[in-house]
Amino acid sequence: MSDVNHYKCPLCGAPINYVPGTDVLSCDYCGTNVQVSSLTQASEEKSFNWKSDSGSAKTDGQPEREYVCKSCGASIESFEDSFTTACPYCGNNVVVSDETTGGSRPNLIIPFGLKADEIRQRISDYLKKLKLLPNGFSAAAKAGELKGIYVPFWLFECTADGSISLHAQKESSVTRSFRIESSSTSAPGARQGNTRQETVRKISHYRLEREGRFEFSKLPVDASTHFDDEAMDVLEPYDYGKLIEFDTAYFTGYLAEKFNTSYENETSRGFAKVREGILDYFKNAESGYSSLTVEKDDMKIEIDNVQYAMLPVYALNFSFKGENHRIYANGQTGKVTADLPVDAGKSWKYSILTFLPVFALAFAICMFI
Repeated sequence: MSDVNHYKCPLCGAPINYVPGTDVLSCDYCGTNVQVSSLTQASEEKSFNWKSDSGSAKTDGQPEREYVCKSCGASIESFEDSFTTACPYCGNNVVVSDETTGGSRPNLIIPFGLKADEIRQRISDYLKKLKLLPNGFSAAAKAGELKGIYVPFWLFECTADGSISLHAQKESSVTRSFRIESSSTSAPGARQGNTRQETVRKISHYRLEREGRFEFSKLPVDASTHFDDEAMDVLEPYDYGKLIEFDTAYFTGYLAEKFNTSYENETSRGFAKVREGILDYFKNAESGYSSLTVEKDDMKIEIDNVQYAMLPVYALNFSFKGENHRIYANGQTGKVTADLPVDAGKSWKYSILTFLPVFALAFAICMFI
């Protein structure tokens, strides 16, 4: 059996949990606070060999590791991709020590900054703004299970040389007034001596060539197939100024998963983010144009360094009308994202109410013509 680390209250022996936004672990039973620094093991392994552990995710859902709880002696089962677990008998928090050393050990961590009740309020406020949700959906979400999870990320440092060709357009219009003089070529029905206005639209076309050298730091790509890539991207940005050296003490009270896809496998996603960032920079740097279209681009990207980090994410899981739903929230900033259903009836009514004033105005104009 593999070895485990336990975090218990030094006074009463109850489990202690990390308090978001602080540097302490607190006992829910006697209120004792313990500094994270006092729990750090000076002898923790510092070597990294990520290439040696880039297997695929397990899909059978069966526990694959067994441990012994040092508090009560019970057998604990855990999953291959998990850093943390808890004893189902005494509730003691467990961090799998052989998974947080050597090749699986992260470099950095952003500790949770918001508590669970704060996230529930953020999610509630988020759902209140969505007028097309089915009736009862928000109530189902409120009753859902909220879990804090440390999600593994690769943080890329890249250097890129990029060039781009843009097709740009400028639009302008000029309104001219002229009198209609008597002429055999006058338009039928035109009144002689009246003034007529004509608007001329002018479109100018340009080709722009731009190039530059760019440096990217802390470019995040999630390193677990268990989480939706698009959702993890939407939760960005994190405040990377709050990154600190990894310490297992921050895992207490939370779930944590190790990477199951190597940074080599995620390089294409990292490069796609670099390319998107460069294109956005060039587009935003140009002003005065009505439209910009990329005709051609050339990017040469090099990876300078990769760091393995754990970033805080809350996941709210619940069921609504027989379907499972999940809402994610950034555990540091509180940003919320979700793929939510739309009530067809509400959508139809909203469309009618939106366009009704337009129809009424058009009808009124027709009545006076």
